Amino acid sequence: MQTFNRICIKTHKLVDGNGNEFTLKRGQEYLTSSVDKSNDVMIFSNYWVHAPVSIFAGEIEFTPSD
Repeated sequence: MQTFNRICIKTHKLVDGNGNEFTLKRGQEYLTSSVDKSNDVMIFSNYWVHAPVSIFAGEIEFTPSD
């Protein structure tokens, strides 16, 4: 699976159906998946969550594709 390091450019709070909150913080680097068809990426952190790629700037490949 190809992964990327991306820098968050806008603080973004995500809330799941149970009310659990996960906040992506501006200026932090996150390990993400490649962009999917809905222009989201999966964030690989304590939780795996989807977030819009538009809140990130640039990308540096971390794990090459197979």
